[in-house]
Amino acid sequence: MNLNEIVDTGNIRPSKQTNSVRSSITSSLELIGHGAFANVYKGKSPGTVIKVMETNNASDPYIKFINIAHHNQHNLFFPRIYSAKIVEQQIPTTSYNSESVFVFIVQMEKLVPLTHSRLKEVTPYLMSQIGIRDHSDGAGLSLDFALDRLFSSRALRREMEKSATNNDFKQALRALDGLFNSSHVDVKTANIMVRLTSKGPQLVLTDPVAPSYFIEM
Repeated sequence: MNLNEIVDTGNIRPSKQTNSVRSSITSSLELIGHGAFANVYKGKSPGTVIKVMETNNASDPYIKFINIAHHNQHNLFFPRIYSAKIVEQQIPTTSYNSESVFVFIVQMEKLVPLTHSRLKEVTPYLMSQIGIRDHSDGAGLSLDFALDRLFSSRALRREMEKSATNNDFKQALRALDGLFNSSHVDVKTANIMVRLTSKGPQLVLTDPVAPSYFIEM
Protein backbone atom coordinates (compact mmCIF):
# COMPACT_ATOMS: atom_id res chain seq x y z
CA MET A 1 0.00 0.00 0.00
CA ASN A 2 1.47 3.36 -1.02
CA LEU A 3 0.62 6.94 -0.10
CA ASN A 4 -1.57 7.38 -3.20
CA GLU A 5 -3.76 4.52 -2.02
CA ILE A 6 -4.04 6.12 1.42
CA VAL A 7 -5.01 9.57 0.16
CA ASP A 8 -7.44 8.49 -2.55
CA THR A 9 -10.82 9.96 -3.34
CA GLY A 10 -12.09 6.46 -4.12
CA ASN A 11 -14.86 5.66 -6.61
CA ILE A 12 -17.94 6.40 -4.48
CA ARG A 13 -20.11 8.90 -6.30
CA PRO A 14 -20.55 12.22 -4.43
CA SER A 15 -24.03 13.10 -3.26
CA LYS A 16 -25.93 16.19 -2.15
CA GLN A 17 -26.57 14.73 1.29
CA THR A 18 -23.88 15.05 3.97
CA ASN A 19 -24.29 11.53 5.32
CA SER A 20 -25.04 9.68 2.06
CA VAL A 21 -21.43 8.69 1.34
CA ARG A 22 -20.97 7.51 4.91
CA SER A 23 -24.22 5.59 4.73
CA SER A 24 -23.22 3.86 1.50
CA ILE A 25 -19.99 2.77 3.15
CA THR A 26 -21.34 1.70 6.51
CA SER A 27 -24.82 0.39 5.73
CA SER A 28 -23.61 -3.22 5.69
CA LEU A 29 -21.19 -2.84 8.61
CA GLU A 30 -21.74 -3.55 12.30
CA LEU A 31 -21.21 -0.55 14.57
CA ILE A 32 -19.09 -1.63 17.55
CA GLY A 33 -18.05 1.68 19.07
CA HIS A 34 -17.83 5.42 18.70
CA GLY A 35 -15.69 8.22 20.00
CA ALA A 36 -15.85 11.99 20.00
CA PHE A 37 -15.21 12.31 16.27
CA ALA A 38 -15.45 8.87 14.64
CA ASN A 39 -17.49 5.70 14.49
CA VAL A 40 -15.87 2.27 14.60
CA TYR A 41 -17.25 -0.73 12.73
CA LYS A 42 -16.40 -4.42 12.68
CA GLY A 43 -13.90 -5.08 9.91
CA LYS A 44 -14.50 -7.46 7.05
CA SER A 45 -11.37 -9.41 7.94
CA PRO A 46 -10.72 -11.07 11.32
CA GLY A 47 -8.89 -8.85 13.79
CA THR A 48 -9.68 -5.61 11.96
CA VAL A 49 -11.93 -2.59 12.45
CA ILE A 50 -13.04 0.21 10.15
CA LYS A 51 -12.99 3.75 11.49
CA VAL A 52 -15.05 6.42 9.72
CA MET A 53 -14.77 10.17 10.28
CA GLU A 54 -16.26 13.19 8.51
CA THR A 55 -14.35 16.46 8.31
CA ASN A 56 -14.20 19.60 6.20
CA ASN A 57 -10.40 19.47 6.14
CA ALA A 58 -8.56 17.00 3.89
CA SER A 59 -5.39 17.82 5.84
CA ASP A 60 -6.94 17.08 9.22
CA PRO A 61 -4.38 16.26 11.94
CA TYR A 62 -5.87 12.77 12.40
CA ILE A 63 -5.42 12.02 8.68
CA LYS A 64 -1.82 13.20 9.00
CA PHE A 65 -1.40 10.87 11.98
CA ILE A 66 -2.61 7.89 9.94
CA ASN A 67 -0.09 8.77 7.23
CA ILE A 68 2.69 8.89 9.84
CA ALA A 69 1.54 5.55 11.25
CA HIS A 70 1.50 4.07 7.74
CA HIS A 71 5.12 5.09 7.21
CA ASN A 72 6.16 3.66 10.58
CA GLN A 73 4.51 0.24 10.54
CA HIS A 74 7.63 -1.32 12.04
CA ASN A 75 7.10 0.73 15.21
CA LEU A 76 5.15 -1.07 17.93
CA PHE A 77 3.55 2.15 19.21
CA PHE A 78 1.66 2.80 15.96
CA PRO A 79 -1.49 0.93 14.88
CA ARG A 80 -1.30 -1.44 11.92
CA ILE A 81 -2.95 0.27 8.93
CA TYR A 82 -4.32 -2.00 6.19
CA SER A 83 -6.07 0.48 3.91
CA ALA A 84 -7.38 4.03 3.96
CA LYS A 85 -9.04 6.53 1.69
CA ILE A 86 -10.60 9.97 1.62
CA VAL A 87 -13.91 10.41 -0.20
CA GLU A 88 -14.79 14.00 -1.11
CA GLN A 89 -18.27 15.22 -1.82
CA GLN A 90 -19.67 18.67 -2.53
CA ILE A 91 -22.54 19.78 -0.29
CA PRO A 92 -24.68 22.65 -1.61
CA THR A 93 -24.82 25.62 0.78
CA THR A 94 -26.77 27.96 -1.50
CA SER A 95 -28.13 27.83 -5.04
CA TYR A 96 -24.69 28.82 -6.35
CA ASN A 97 -22.21 27.64 -3.76
CA SER A 98 -21.13 24.41 -2.14
CA GLU A 99 -18.56 23.21 0.37
CA SER A 100 -16.44 20.10 0.52
CA VAL A 101 -17.04 17.39 3.07
CA PHE A 102 -14.46 14.63 3.38
CA VAL A 103 -15.27 11.15 4.63
CA PHE A 104 -12.13 9.45 5.91
CA ILE A 105 -12.19 5.65 6.09
CA VAL A 106 -9.36 3.61 7.56
CA GLN A 107 -9.14 -0.15 8.08
CA MET A 108 -6.80 -0.98 10.93
CA GLU A 109 -6.01 -3.67 13.46
CA LYS A 110 -8.45 -4.35 16.26
CA LEU A 111 -7.01 -3.37 19.64
CA VAL A 112 -8.11 -3.54 23.27
CA PRO A 113 -8.93 -0.27 25.11
CA LEU A 114 -6.42 0.64 27.79
CA THR A 115 -9.40 1.29 30.06
CA HIS A 116 -10.62 -2.31 29.76
CA SER A 117 -11.08 -3.92 33.18
CA ARG A 118 -8.87 -6.88 32.27
CA LEU A 119 -5.90 -4.51 31.85
CA LYS A 120 -6.27 -2.66 35.14
CA GLU A 121 -3.64 -4.72 36.94
CA VAL A 122 -1.05 -4.27 34.18
CA THR A 123 -1.58 -0.52 33.67
CA PRO A 124 1.57 0.37 35.70
CA TYR A 125 3.60 -1.97 33.47
CA LEU A 126 2.07 -0.46 30.34
CA MET A 127 2.81 3.07 31.53
CA SER A 128 6.40 2.06 32.19
CA GLN A 129 6.72 1.43 28.42
CA ILE A 130 6.58 5.21 27.96
CA GLY A 131 8.56 6.08 31.07
CA ILE A 132 5.70 6.87 33.45
CA ARG A 133 6.62 5.03 36.62
CA ASP A 134 4.25 6.64 39.10
CA HIS A 135 1.47 8.87 37.87
CA SER A 136 0.01 9.57 41.30
CA ASP A 137 3.10 11.65 42.31
CA GLY A 138 1.70 12.18 45.78
CA ALA A 139 -0.61 14.96 44.66
CA GLY A 140 -3.43 12.76 43.45
CA LEU A 141 -2.92 13.70 39.80
CA SER A 142 -4.85 11.47 37.46
CA LEU A 143 -3.18 9.43 34.76
CA ASP A 144 -4.95 11.50 32.09
CA PHE A 145 -3.59 14.69 33.65
CA ALA A 146 -0.08 13.23 33.68
CA LEU A 147 -0.32 12.13 30.05
CA ASP A 148 -1.65 15.50 28.91
CA ARG A 149 1.07 17.35 30.82
CA LEU A 150 3.89 15.22 29.40
CA PHE A 151 2.78 15.02 25.77
CA SER A 152 1.50 18.60 25.41
CA SER A 153 4.88 20.10 26.32
CA ARG A 154 7.63 19.90 23.72
CA ALA A 155 10.24 20.30 26.44
CA LEU A 156 8.80 17.42 28.46
CA ARG A 157 8.53 15.26 25.33
CA ARG A 158 12.23 15.89 24.71
CA GLU A 159 12.96 14.82 28.28
CA MET A 160 10.88 11.67 27.77
CA GLU A 161 12.77 10.92 24.57
CA LYS A 162 16.14 11.35 26.25
CA SER A 163 15.26 9.19 29.24
CA ALA A 164 13.27 6.51 27.36
CA THR A 165 14.85 3.06 27.25
CA ASN A 166 12.43 1.84 24.57
CA ASN A 167 13.82 2.65 21.11
CA ASP A 168 10.41 2.35 19.45
CA PHE A 169 9.00 4.95 21.83
CA LYS A 170 11.92 7.29 21.14
CA GLN A 171 11.33 6.95 17.41
CA ALA A 172 7.55 7.43 17.79
CA LEU A 173 8.10 10.71 19.65
CA ARG A 174 10.44 11.93 16.91
CA ALA A 175 8.00 10.92 14.16
CA LEU A 176 5.11 12.74 15.86
CA ASP A 177 7.02 15.84 16.98
CA GLY A 178 5.98 18.04 14.04
CA LEU A 179 2.35 16.95 14.28
CA PHE A 180 2.28 17.52 18.04
CA ASN A 181 3.71 21.03 17.55
CA SER A 182 1.09 22.00 14.96
CA SER A 183 -1.99 20.29 16.44
CA HIS A 184 -3.98 19.96 19.63
CA VAL A 185 -2.34 17.09 21.54
CA ASP A 186 -4.96 14.67 22.85
CA VAL A 187 -3.03 11.85 24.50
CA LYS A 188 -5.17 10.32 27.24
CA THR A 189 -6.23 6.88 28.38
CA ALA A 190 -9.25 6.88 26.05
CA ASN A 191 -6.93 7.49 23.07
CA ILE A 192 -4.42 4.77 23.90
CA MET A 193 -5.12 1.13 23.15
CA VAL A 194 -3.31 -2.14 23.70
CA ARG A 195 -2.08 -4.83 21.34
CA LEU A 196 -2.12 -8.26 22.98
CA THR A 197 0.91 -10.28 21.89
CA SER A 198 2.66 -13.50 22.88
CA LYS A 199 5.33 -11.31 24.49
CA GLY A 200 2.80 -9.39 26.57
CA PRO A 201 0.60 -6.29 26.14
CA GLN A 202 1.92 -3.39 24.05
CA LEU A 203 0.74 0.23 24.18
CA VAL A 204 -0.48 1.71 20.89
CA LEU A 205 -1.15 5.41 20.25
CA THR A 206 -4.41 5.50 18.29
CA ASP A 207 -5.70 9.09 18.56
CA PRO A 208 -2.84 11.26 19.86
CA VAL A 209 -4.14 14.48 18.25
CA ALA A 210 -7.60 16.00 18.04
CA PRO A 211 -9.14 16.84 14.67
CA SER A 212 -9.06 20.50 13.64
CA TYR A 213 -12.74 20.33 12.76
CA PHE A 214 -15.13 17.43 12.55
CA ILE A 215 -18.76 16.76 11.77
CA GLU A 216 -20.71 15.16 14.60
CA MET A 217 -21.22 11.48 13.79
